[in-house]
Amino acid sequence: MFSIRCAASAFFLAVLLYPAALAAQSAEELAQVFTEADGDQNGDLTPEELSQAIEAAPDSNRVGLIVVILDADGSDSLSLQEFQDIGAIMRGEMTDAQFGRFFAFFDRNGDGAIDRAEFLAAVDFMGGQQDQATSDAEFNGADLNGDGRLELEEFKTLQ
Repeated sequence: MFSIRCAASAFFLAVLLYPAALAAQSAEELAQVFTEADGDQNGDLTPEELSQAIEAAPDSNRVGLIVVILDADGSDSLSLQEFQDIGAIMRGEMTDAQFGRFFAFFDRNGDGAIDRAEFLAAVDFMGGQQDQATSDAEFNGADLNGDGRLELEEFKTLQ
């Protein structure tokens, strides 16, 4: 079964985070990684600075997702505190607010629900490799009210 929170954690680990962040064991070490990545030294990481900091930089959509999830204040950049939340997400400890932003990222038409096409795109984006029948079964199993769309609470059941 596809676990959306586990996929998010794996996504951060496998695709986005570079070795220095993975090796950081403390808040102080993560602060050092952050400072090195903050090219203009203004105390915030822009998506561009984060992209430059990541070895074999992924496409901008993937960097955009990490900023969307972590950007609690809506500034379109990451403060040190927001950047340090990476560790919690890697441990599968995404807050409800972060999960809501994650959900909204995949709700491409902004209608407050994820339809089947958006769900399949999310699974693909997160690196889920499963056949159509499995994806359909998971979508249908999470669609508790049977309306063909996953609201946030239904989407959470995929974890």
